[in-house]
Amino acid sequence: MEQCLIDNKICAVQGQKCKDCKLDDCRKVIEMIETQEEREYNWKRKLIEVQLPEQCKNCSFLEIIDLDNQIVRCSYFIKNKCLIK
Repeated sequence: MEQCLIDNKICAVQGQKCKDCKLDDCRKVIEMIETQEEREYNWKRKLIEVQLPEQCKNCSFLEIIDLDNQIVRCSYFIKNKCLIK
């Protein structure tokens, strides 16, 4: 049996990790963690978008390289000028 990665518990019913467990408690824990991760992702993304120039905020060519370190890349933004607009 393998221990759960979240709280080191083992599913009492089938000996599975929480992701595969059918118990409601395990599913609730996973849903809470995924919701929190999604909120953090959206918050970090908004932090990046606020710092961008106005012309880049809705650009579809903008690519986030590293969310934690706020590194973005756009192949059309050269020398502080957008080549598209």
